[in-house]
Amino acid sequence: QFWGPLARIAEWTAIPAASAHAGYDLAAFRPADHIQENWPSPMFVAHGERDEIIPFRSGVRLYNSAFEPKRNWWVDLSHNQILGDPSTMRAVLTFFEDARRVQRGIV
Repeated sequence: QFWGPLARIAEWTAIPAASAHAGYDLAAFRPADHIQENWPSPMFVAHGERDEIIPFRSGVRLYNSAFEPKRNWWVDLSHNQILGDPSTMRAVLTFFEDARRVQRGIV
């Protein structure tokens, strides 16, 4: 996240560059508008309640937009703290292990 004049420079350069790389207008991308396209794949939405970059309500909206099977992981962390959080890593691993069991019919 950039502030002041750097925010303007990032807005004019970084987002268009990333959009060109992705082949999609990332400034207009709203994951909640597309999450249902992933059904019937299981969905895992992790979000820090103190996220200073992406509002927490956006994570909740994304989760609420998804069809079952889905799981959320709300934690009292900031945007970058969640990435290296051991409990989050365990939750992600558990999600994938559970999804694999369901796929194999082991449940």
